[in-house]
Amino acid sequence: MGILRVADPAVVSLLGEFRIPVEKLNAELNREVFAGDAPMTIQDMTLTPHAKRVIDWTLKEAKQLGDKEMTNEHFVLGILSEQESFAAQLLLRLGMDADRARRKVFALHGGKAEEYRNRVPAEPPPTEA
Repeated sequence: MGILRVADPAVVSLLGEFRIPVEKLNAELNREVFAGDAPMTIQDMTLTPHAKRVIDWTLKEAKQLGDKEMTNEHFVLGILSEQESFAAQLLLRLGMDADRARRKVFALHGGKAEEYRNRVPAEPPPTEA
């Protein structure tokens, strides 16, 4: 969820594509996730199954778009790909569309629309039992 709170210019641009103000997203996150939580220490942090799948999706999205490294934009796509996660549901509820977001990220990274259309969709990562 933290990646959505970062004011990375590319992520802000991606959110702007859907007219989602960063302040509104942060307010939703604060209201639904972070409100009342005590500060976490590194010892308290663990990755949930959704978070692990988001990382897998992020890597697949980066590869699918032909990029050599994962960026914050890829993490947003990874979040959207993990459709059952709270973060994906929040982005979708605020008006983000996964396919349009992919096209925007592809364009931001120098791709052309016809190249995007010829790409095969990424396969979902294996789920843990």
